[in-house]
Amino acid sequence: MKKWKWGILFLTVFLLYACESQEQSTTTYPDANYTTEMAQETDENVSRQQINEDREIIYTANVIYQTIRYDEAKQSIEEIIEANDAYIQYQDESRNQYSYAESSQSLTSLSLTIRVPRDNYEETLTQFENNDQAQLIQLSRGSQDVTQQVQDIDIRIEAIDSRIGRLNELNDQAESVTDLIEIQGALEEAIASRDSLLAEQTSISAEVENATIHLNLQEVVELSDGSESQLSFWDQIVAAFNDTWENSIEAFQWGILTLIFLIPYIIVVFIVILIVRYILRPLFKKLKSVLPKRKEKAISETNREKNNFNTKD
Repeated sequence: MKKWKWGILFLTVFLLYACESQEQSTTTYPDANYTTEMAQETDENVSRQQINEDREIIYTANVIYQTIRYDEAKQSIEEIIEANDAYIQYQDESRNQYSYAESSQSLTSLSLTIRVPRDNYEETLTQFENNDQAQLIQLSRGSQDVTQQVQDIDIRIEAIDSRIGRLNELNDQAESVTDLIEIQGALEEAIASRDSLLAEQTSISAEVENATIHLNLQEVVELSDGSESQLSFWDQIVAAFNDTWENSIEAFQWGILTLIFLIPYIIVVFIVILIVRYILRPLFKKLKSVLPKRKEKAISETNREKNNFNTKD
């Protein structure tokens, strides 16, 4: 009997141990799965970034500034260009005369076309955006994906190279002058086509490798938000009086022009008033005085006829 008890106890312990081992073997570890998923997502992001870097993209931007301190603003722009290994492809600087109050001032405007290495494009725009020497009016970005165009050019160049190779072989095997002339003509045409494609390929490559930023700097007397001005307090007072005087003159001129425009209508109204007053009104008065007399005369004639009729009876 005791042997059976010991046997049952041993079997129970063995089953419990087996169940515990199975549970441990099927236990999941959320942290490990999460780490694996994060690693996969990171790999996907890296792959996506690599794909974007492999794309052939032309980047452009437009920057518009206002400033009341032109020299300082221009110098800060040049420092940003130099710090980012960029260069100025086109520059146009002009001066315009601006009159205010009782004086005038020469204001300068600057237009630049800046070529920036692709890797420094974002940093350059960030520095332009944070430039405290000028007021940023507009900053816009643009991009154009030319990957397909670049691939098409590469394929066409390869095809032309193959054609040139075959033409050279035929040129070596030509037996007559006629064949030689035809092959030479086709070969020159193929080379010209390849040179044109190579030039286009070089141009696109330059556009991709160096982003283009169009920048405009305008010197002003007063910033658009009114925060700063080159005018002194006295100049502002004189300018305010001048503006008031000019507005008054303009209003007076508009009044005269309006009056001239209304003259035909005024003449018509005046003629109507004269007709009513000197023609229609006297006529109405005459009618009012004549009608009662005619009515009395008619009544008297009627009474007379009645009297004559009674007398005859």
